[in-house]
Amino acid sequence: MKISYNWLREFVDFLQSPEELAELLTRIGLNVDAIEEVGAQWRGVVVGKVLACESLPGSAYLKLCQVDAGTGEKLPIICGAPNIAPGQIVPVALVGAELPGGFKVGERTLRGVLSRGMICSEKELGIGEDAEGILALEDPPPTPPCNSRGGEIPFKIGAPLEEYVGLKDWVFDIEVTINRGDCLSHLGVAREVSAATGPELKLPPVDLEEIDEQTADKVTVEILAPDRCPRYSARMVKGVTIGPSPLWMRERLRSVGIRPIANVVDVTNYALMELGHPLHAFDYDLVSEGKIIVRTAGEGERFITLDEEEHTLTSTDLLIADPEKPVALAGVMGGLNSGIKADTSEVLLECAYFNPVGIRLTSRDRAIGSESSYRFERGVDPEMTIFAVNRSAYLIRQLTGGEVLKGIVDNYPQPWRPRKINLRPGRVNALLATDIEPAEMTGYLQALGCGVDIKPSPPPETGVGIREKATIKVTTPSWRHDLEREIDLVEEVARLHGYDRIGVADTSAVPLSVDTEREQSRRLVQRFKGALVELGLHEAINFSLVPGTDSERFPDGRQPVILKNPLSEDMSRLRTSLGPSLLRAAERSLRAGCADIRLFEWGKCFRMEEGQAAEGYKLAGVIAGTVRPSSWIEKARPFNIHDMKGMIEQLSSKISLDKVNYIYYDIPEYLKIGGCIAIGEGDGQRIIGRFGQMQPAVSDQFGLDLPVWYFEMDGGRLLGLAGAVPHYRPLPRYPAALRDLSFIIDEDLSADRLEEVIRKFGGELLEGVELFDLFRGKGIPPDKKSLAYHLTFRSAERTLSDSEIDQSVGAVIEAASRHLGAALRSQ
Repeated sequence: MKISYNWLREFVDFLQSPEELAELLTRIGLNVDAIEEVGAQWRGVVVGKVLACESLPGSAYLKLCQVDAGTGEKLPIICGAPNIAPGQIVPVALVGAELPGGFKVGERTLRGVLSRGMICSEKELGIGEDAEGILALEDPPPTPPCNSRGGEIPFKIGAPLEEYVGLKDWVFDIEVTINRGDCLSHLGVAREVSAATGPELKLPPVDLEEIDEQTADKVTVEILAPDRCPRYSARMVKGVTIGPSPLWMRERLRSVGIRPIANVVDVTNYALMELGHPLHAFDYDLVSEGKIIVRTAGEGERFITLDEEEHTLTSTDLLIADPEKPVALAGVMGGLNSGIKADTSEVLLECAYFNPVGIRLTSRDRAIGSESSYRFERGVDPEMTIFAVNRSAYLIRQLTGGEVLKGIVDNYPQPWRPRKINLRPGRVNALLATDIEPAEMTGYLQALGCGVDIKPSPPPETGVGIREKATIKVTTPSWRHDLEREIDLVEEVARLHGYDRIGVADTSAVPLSVDTEREQSRRLVQRFKGALVELGLHEAINFSLVPGTDSERFPDGRQPVILKNPLSEDMSRLRTSLGPSLLRAAERSLRAGCADIRLFEWGKCFRMEEGQAAEGYKLAGVIAGTVRPSSWIEKARPFNIHDMKGMIEQLSSKISLDKVNYIYYDIPEYLKIGGCIAIGEGDGQRIIGRFGQMQPAVSDQFGLDLPVWYFEMDGGRLLGLAGAVPHYRPLPRYPAALRDLSFIIDEDLSADRLEEVIRKFGGELLEGVELFDLFRGKGIPPDKKSLAYHLTFRSAERTLSDSEIDQSVGAVIEAASRHLGAALRSQ
């Protein structure tokens, strides 16, 4: 939201500089992202008056003008603008002046005649696009109707141009949270500044001069959907002349991001940015019978908006119509068939209050975002319609010469009812750890526009003070839809009291309940993520909604949750797996030139179970490319299943998970090779996830034409099984003893199974087992393979003897032979 510093000062006489005001706004919750100095991007441009004009000898279009620029002498200035004329008040760039773009004005001689300055156009001053003629200023200058100078002041010849045109300004880019729709205007921000600084809020003038003709004789309003449109106010202005708005209005609109169009339309936009309440101007002659009907659209009804786009509507859309046709998409955009045109002479002004939910649905479904819908979606002030439509009529009369008809047609079937909330000062001080007096609290709330009434405190003999038992009955203003509960009022008190004035309490007066289980889960999740980052993966965060096509391309066997009314096809299903989102992220990374992909995600997945939607957390990762880049030491090697298993084992170790086992059956359809990740043994064994290489047919559909490795674990089971407190032991004092054993085993027997037997029967002296060689070939039967292991033995109490080590090694060899049929390889 863009807010003008000068514009704000017309509402509140604050003393802060732009920088100080930005700090104040941020302190009270309106975060200022940036301050931009706008206008007056020139130096040495003054107000001048053209005294005489004559054709320059030898030129068909150049004129020699005599100009009074307040220097005490007549300046000869050559000008080629077709609209230059004696008597005009004009902007004059004196010799030495600097204009936007770095252009410097100097003396120059044309056809033997000296020119000492330059008469400027809008474009040369950088305040508009009109370069056809010079900018003719009006005398007296048009000033904003609420100008702090107190009205119209004649131009002073020779004065700096910016003093009169008022272009030097500072524009704040303010971040307004979704619940503070009341701050989407200069009036709304001015209320906050007034409450925080003290000066009284001033509203802009609406001193209407009405003619005898009645608006009610020309306009009727019928509301057929009062739940969608609780209020609709209308006013008439006739005899208008459509044309450009004055410079001050055009520049104000440009400074806050609004493109000037024509005076009547500009007035509605000006009032929108000023008051925060959207308005719309209809060409009265294009509204049949002068009758406004607020109704819902028919299914399939078609309507063309002002941007010349045709829309097919549904019954969820609200229309402003006349007896023959729709004329506006309520709260979103007007219709092409009733907008203001160059020959419009009579204007019907609309100012309404619409239900925010309905406007949000229409804006979303029709893919139309406008300044109006942005405010209606967040809730505007239902009590502002009369003031806003009067303010607009006042400005239109000033700028177009029109006449305002008497009275307003105001259809208000569902009047606004104020909300009443009880605020306990004792509760406020307990929550904020402050000692604020109730009178001070009421002062803060009254400054925000709330009505307050303090319930009498208990008699003194009770021994209980007012802060503990008094109650402030608060009536919220019509523009503050966000004030619903006592805690909302506590926040308002905190904002105006100042967060920096709230100290730190040693102990809280408010009992706090800590969800230890939830906190433990949060810490475990952070541990999971930290472990994967240590292993070289990067966290991805994706939407839970995925395209239906992506869901179908990843056959995980789960029934998806399909949205009945999705925002788009790309967000039509809740993901059953993290796979599709991670594969899309991998595709984007690959297209961005990242060949080695390491991504993981922790997030919710959803599925249908027995007709009901169920959800749960998953931890998943996608890996593609090489294990590590090539270097002078070694060449790059593609990631393989052994790397995947090693990564999973390191992860399990880092998160204090029991040793994982791998089961090579029940492989999901989307994996080419791989298996299940399991914890425990026998009947207590639990599968916690799956891993392996993605089927090329699956990865290809996601734009990945290289081998892709994937793992996914059940988040709920991980939270229940991981996170044991690690146990530490002192560094060993005695040396280790090493033995290497090489076994010949069946080809289909896994190394894991052999390692399991070695660890089980190696005894308590066996400290470590490491596979260091796999061999097939000469000396090994065709259906066999050779696996070689380093075995490390150590005692914490003594140096081991050869006999103790030989005894453990013998037990391992005997067990491997008995349980697995393994034979010790002799060579």
